[in-house]
Amino acid sequence: PGAEALAELLINAQDWTGAAAAMAEHLRTALPAAPEPLTDSHRLLLLRQAAILALAGDTAGLALLRSQYADRMQGGRLAEPFAALTADPLRGLADLPRLQRELRLFQGMPARLEALRTGGPVTR
Repeated sequence: PGAEALAELLINAQDWTGAAAAMAEHLRTALPAAPEPLTDSHRLLLLRQAAILALAGDTAGLALLRSQYADRMQGGRLAEPFAALTADPLRGLADLPRLQRELRLFQGMPARLEALRTGGPVTR
């Protein structure tokens, strides 16, 4: 519980690098070892870590998170936003179709977040 509480404090202070480090520590103890399946709460923790790493501008951390958890996140709740946040950066015109997919995904994010907040079903 200490690392998670520290991550919350650092998030509130907008210390994204510190929050990412604290959340990584929390994830080491909070997540089940592979090949155990991830619950929705585990998926939410991983998505949150991806968002924190993105805010910190930590592309290496995002790549590591993707390499460690992308396979376990596939097909479940929050798989698409996790994939979008941890994807390699856009580099040029060849990435325009991906950009369009990600824009559609993030346009629907407010409704998905509200469903998570209220415990309702998350739609695709």
